[in-house]
Amino acid sequence: MAKAGTSRPHFLAQLGPLARRALADAAQRKVYRDGQTLQMRGDPNPGLVIVINGAVRLVREHADGRRVELDTIPAGQFYGSPLALRHRVRTHGGIAVSDTIVDRISPTALDPVLTAHPEILRALLDVTTRRLFRMTELYDDARSLPPVVRIAKLLLDLGRRRGGHVGTTQAGIAEALGLSSVTVGTSLKQLATARLIATRYRAVEITDAAALRAWVAQRTGE
Repeated sequence: MAKAGTSRPHFLAQLGPLARRALADAAQRKVYRDGQTLQMRGDPNPGLVIVINGAVRLVREHADGRRVELDTIPAGQFYGSPLALRHRVRTHGGIAVSDTIVDRISPTALDPVLTAHPEILRALLDVTTRRLFRMTELYDDARSLPPVVRIAKLLLDLGRRRGGHVGTTQAGIAEALGLSSVTVGTSLKQLATARLIATRYRAVEITDAAALRAWVAQRTGE
């Protein structure tokens, strides 16, 4: 499967100053403290959310009280429907990572901005396409690769998108890849024994990214 491009800039970095100003003028800016909840699953979808500073951790709350991290949206990126589709609800909770600033743009406010600045729509579609490619790649991997390789690829992807910091847990890996906790635990132990990762309390981190990439390449041909 062809590799998704990883060198393209974040959403805001693809925009010129006029387009960025138009988005800021259309937005309601909100400030959140570290750990503060931005949204709950099932909340009305207010449209587009652009992270200006800090980051937003998207999580899923389970009936037994478990909170599983699914992704972290860094500064410069967005979440929510690129077209701010109406009549939708939030599918995940959102929690501020460090002190965080976001711009919320409603569908009615976004529509005229997209019309006046088509480069915004192109950037939205670019980021969305790469996210969809990543999901397709995960699905393809699920059908063709052993769990330990899938986990290694996920860790590398998280580290790349988060500036080298993986910042996930065993439960988060299991949720993201649809694997059992036993399978994830066994696989992480294998990677840790090879000195490619380190497992700590509620945290998994890469210790040698270059070696882990080479390990994955040997097993996938990528």
